[in-house]
Amino acid sequence: MKIPKLAIAVGAYPPDIGGPAKFAFEFSKWLASKGSRVTVLSLTDNPSSAHLAEHENVQVTLVSRAQTLPLRFLAIIKIARNLAKDHTFLVNGLFIEISLLTLFQKFEYVAKVPGDIVWERATNQSETNLSVIDYQGTETLGKHVMRKLFVRALNKAVFVIVPSQQLKILALKWGVHENKVVVLPNSANLERFKARPKTEKRFDLITIGRLIPLKGISELIEVAKQLNLSLAIVGGGPDEFALKELASQLGAPVSFLGEIGADDVAQNLNASRIFVLNSSHEGSPHALIEAMACGMTCIARENTGSVEIITNNVNGFLYNSRSGLEGAISKALKDKQMAIKLGNNARQDAIKRFSLEGNFSKIEGLVRQI
Repeated sequence: MKIPKLAIAVGAYPPDIGGPAKFAFEFSKWLASKGSRVTVLSLTDNPSSAHLAEHENVQVTLVSRAQTLPLRFLAIIKIARNLAKDHTFLVNGLFIEISLLTLFQKFEYVAKVPGDIVWERATNQSETNLSVIDYQGTETLGKHVMRKLFVRALNKAVFVIVPSQQLKILALKWGVHENKVVVLPNSANLERFKARPKTEKRFDLITIGRLIPLKGISELIEVAKQLNLSLAIVGGGPDEFALKELASQLGAPVSFLGEIGADDVAQNLNASRIFVLNSSHEGSPHALIEAMACGMTCIARENTGSVEIITNNVNGFLYNSRSGLEGAISKALKDKQMAIKLGNNARQDAIKRFSLEGNFSKIEGLVRQI
């Protein structure tokens, strides 16, 4: 049985980067390959448009962020309202708009929550320096209203997919009904992301992510300089200029690769010795899973969703301080047998837990139940 028509609501779509954009792109392609007709509804920094994606069964409708907020909301609600007549919805973003739409129209959907969107908005707007855990309950009035609408959208869903146990705990604290919540981690294309032994190693370290403060990239640049190691940074974002300035001032051997396609990401992972994710917050990070699938030595910070992916000294290293980061990098470089063991374990774990085919089939199964 195939889903005849599916709509995916998301806040970003390629060429935008980030987990939700990656998921919407990969999942829509996967559904199209199975014969489903898919419409993606997303925001864009470019003018609004509608076009066919790579697969002819995928229609992408983009609404410009440049519009005033009321006009943008009205445009999204109008499009979503029309789609809801004959599409099943998977909501991976635009939660506030969907919440408002449910005031006027009853329709069923599955929600896939990428993280705490309220905390992320407050962080990006420099309203808070608190961790996602400490932030809970400290919202300003505006963010409190946003939280209410966000939770309302989740509780209207038939199922609420979260990528980690940590996010499930947060969702329950927000007031999401426990019987709706399903934990499914993010995934990787295991055919694209795999070890390529003949690839020349160009970088000692590599990190991937949006260039924003919570990714901890400035500290990673400083560590790379201190240890005299080359660092590749994949991604773009508002901190790009400041990070380039920092690297230049320190004389750090850093290569900014920008926003690149998935095949180039896989190639550069294989061209690097160690993957580092220095984020202060993560749900179920795609970049970490993809690096593991490539059989890399992976290093990630504790007290984030990374602890549900990495088991310390089994399939990677975990740390909780700058000195811990430096120590983990040094150990990975000095103990080559240990590094090989961790990389092999990481690949096997990715096959077992993070297969794109397996996890996408589970998501499709939940949507089929509507």
